[in-house]
Formats: sequence, C-alpha cells, structure tokens
Amino acid sequence: MHTNHSADTAQPVRQFYKKRLLAPAIYLLFLAVLWAATPLSELVLPHQVSSPVHFRELSSGKYTHIATTLTSLHFTGYTQTVFGYTNGYYYYTLQDNQYLFVLLAPDTCENGKPDIPKLQVRVRLIRHFDQYDTLTQQLAEDLNWTTAGIRSQIPDYLLSEPGFHKLLSLLLLGCYFLSGAYALAHLLACAACLLFPELGQAVKKRRRTKANKMLF
Repeated sequence: MHTNHSADTAQPVRQFYKKRLLAPAIYLLFLAVLWAATPLSELVLPHQVSSPVHFRELSSGKYTHIATTLTSLHFTGYTQTVFGYTNGYYYYTLQDNQYLFVLLAPDTCENGKPDIPKLQVRVRLIRHFDQYDTLTQQLAEDLNWTTAGIRSQIPDYLLSEPGFHKLLSLLLLGCYFLSGAYALAHLLACAACLLFPELGQAVKKRRRTKANKMLF
C-alpha cells in the first residue's frame, strides 16, 4: 500500500517539475545563443592580436574587443572628456606601417605621459569614432600639415581602452552570469526533484506549511 501511495504521489510531482524545467532550459539556450552571436564573449576572452598590430586584421570587422601589446605610443596632447571628467588620453602609434589612434585610461598612461615604449592593453575597436574629424584637424594645425594629409596617414579607427571597460559592459556581464547561474541552479533543482520525487514533495509540503503560518 505504501509503495502504491508513493507511486501515486510521485507522478504529480514529476509532472509539476517537468513543466518548471522548460523556462530555465529555454533561458539558458538563449544565453548560449547570445554568447555565440554577440561580442559578449570577447569581453571575457578578447581576441589576442599579435604585435605589431596588423591593420588588415582590425579592419576585417571580425572582432570588436581585442588584447594586444602596443609599442611606441606618443601622446597627442588631447583628451576625451565626459561630463567634465577626463575619460581618456589620445595617443598615436605606428603598427605594421600604419598609424593608429589609441585612447588610454588616465591610470594606464599616468594622466598623459608623453611617451610609452610598450604597453599591454585590452581595447575596444571603434570604427568611425565621433572625435576623429576634430582630432585630425587639431593635429594638422599643430604639425603645420593639411587635414587631408593627416587623414591619409591615420584611418578612422580608435583603439579605446575606456571603451573596453565601460560600466555598462561590466553590468551586462554581471547580469548575464548571475541570471545564468540562477537559471542553472533552478534547472538542477527541478531535475533533482524529477529524479527523486520525495524531494519535490518535501518542498511543496514546506511551502504549504509556510503559507498556512502566514494565514494564521
């Protein structure tokens, strides 16, 4: 009798947790697709680019976040400000016979150190960045050169260290992993209750007891 009773009660418990398995499973699948189809994975595991950086590799459009070693960085004398705060310092460097603009965080470049011989950085590759026209025009005036001449030497690409470590990106990663961990824990808990229905019965009994206490 006890065996039959256990079997009768186990079946509804299994049905209940089968339904609850669906939502976390779909969400974890969504996270997996998001990881594969967006640059999210590059924030955790940025693409390693050999030094000197090959511009063809950057301009291919395959990567948006990279890790590399830059050499012979020279401060342009200009900074990027956000709401009155100095967000970064513009440098230029010659890589693979191609000049590139690099935006470094204040702590990395010691608030505008004139020259940096060698530096390992994680950067976000920004194409057609907003300050390109202003920056190249100012450099042309400083160097007594034409704006067209400057722009022919430095393409409209920016290697941005502050762009890699944006607060929004870090918050997104935090939400991604925390929500993923919660969904995985929920999935494992439901799977455990499917395999061992007595666990599910104990959980439901505990919930009923707690609800009754709240009523009285």
